[in-house]
Amino acid sequence: MNFKKILILIVIVLLILTFSRNLNKYAVDFIENQKERENGLLIGAEPFEININPETTVLLVHGTSSSPKDFIDLANFLAKNNISSKAMLLPGHGTYPSDLNKVEYEEWIDAINTELSGINSKNKFLIGYSLGGTLSLKIAESHELSGIVSINSPIFLQSKYIPFITILELVQKYHVASPENIILATKDERVAYDAMPLNTILEIIKVTQALNLEKVTEPVFIVQSRNDTIVQPRSAEFIYDSISSKYKKIEWLELSSHINLNKEEQELMFNEILLFIKENSKP
Repeated sequence: MNFKKILILIVIVLLILTFSRNLNKYAVDFIENQKERENGLLIGAEPFEININPETTVLLVHGTSSSPKDFIDLANFLAKNNISSKAMLLPGHGTYPSDLNKVEYEEWIDAINTELSGINSKNKFLIGYSLGGTLSLKIAESHELSGIVSINSPIFLQSKYIPFITILELVQKYHVASPENIILATKDERVAYDAMPLNTILEIIKVTQALNLEKVTEPVFIVQSRNDTIVQPRSAEFIYDSISSKYKKIEWLELSSHINLNKEEQELMFNEILLFIKENSKP
């Protein structure tokens, strides 16, 4: 094959890659532009807080592509049991996936630190879902907290394509949720992106690699769904075995997925979280 043919082949490949990336971006923009926003923020993605008891406050940290709304039921449950809560919005979330694509994991850590510094309660707990749980464990390495609740927190991801993300990025910048999952999220009235930047997955991996779980000495309550198709369930056992906490416990959810909790198991989990907070709060 002569040089001219090789050059033509390279040009064709580059055109295909460019077309694929642009098509992927167009699809993501089209989906996200159908959602209602106010001042650039997705309606329902706003941070919120419920101030009931100044002595005990729980900081709620949501997962990747999601929003504080995921915690509204838990926050209301805790409020009924005289526990204050604050649900934060992680950088890059609640607006457009393109904003999330620009965020590095240190920005999430800094945002959680800022929120924690604004809480003056005697008892401060962190409850994190998915990425929020992993970030909470990272925060606990350098903070004295009353306790951590880690729910479906990734240490090991399920996807077999993780090692090839940098190559996949040549073809597409975002992973778009399946139509079934988009419909399910709409039905559940979740406020979340329907596409995740592949670069964000790399940032999640960086968080897990930066963890030094031996430094975590606070009480830790780990919750993990056995039917999790995003996080490998062995992540929960790894967390349990690696932390230095004297008080640590794993609760396995048999009927729930990574995002969708079985109603009975959700009720059980809420009550277990309440018991954990009460047992580890100073009077």
